[in-house]
Amino acid sequence: MNFGQRGRDLVLDCQSGSDLSTSQDDQICIKPYKDEAVRGCLEEITWHMDELDHLAESCGPAEGEKLRLEVRPALLLHDTAIRRNKRCLLAYTNHRVNSIRHHKTLAGTSSSMIPTNLLSEAESEFQQAFEQLRCQQSELYMGESGLLSIDLSRSRMPPTQTMIQVRVKKSLGSIVLADSSTVNLEAGTVHFLPTTDVEEFIQQGYLEIAEGEEAF
Repeated sequence: MNFGQRGRDLVLDCQSGSDLSTSQDDQICIKPYKDEAVRGCLEEITWHMDELDHLAESCGPAEGEKLRLEVRPALLLHDTAIRRNKRCLLAYTNHRVNSIRHHKTLAGTSSSMIPTNLLSEAESEFQQAFEQLRCQQSELYMGESGLLSIDLSRSRMPPTQTMIQVRVKKSLGSIVLADSSTVNLEAGTVHFLPTTDVEEFIQQGYLEIAEGEEAF
């Protein structure tokens, strides 16, 4: 039996790569939920637990005696495998929950929801509840009727500089900046623009910060 393989597969699935399952806009930064691997990992934990119970019942020390030395390696193996699989499952779950929480509205669309065919049933329920909470907070803090007119989609950290040099990773075409000027954002071009105007595009993956390059 290949101990830990399913847990390893789940951790590797958390790594971003070119084989991400995406929507038609190629912007969904989460892979399909690996239900079979998760179930297999849980079944492996259950198997190890059963083996621990069997060893404890059949090889357990009598009262006042120490555990026999020949039994200890097997107990350690099963215990380590259980703990490792638990850590892998928690890492996988935490990664996917954070991906749902930080998912941004795609350019050209009105929905910020990840397609349910990429999520588990529990993840879909979490996404709906989180989206409702985000909408409630947006109504409370944004707009003319809001308390503070704060855009919650913006970074909570103030920018370190008012202008930033960025490289276009995916073409956006012409956009209008806050000062009513326009800029053509074509893939591969580099621009020096106000931070507040491009922050959202950087978060969505359309732009990246370019260091030490000249705009053209």
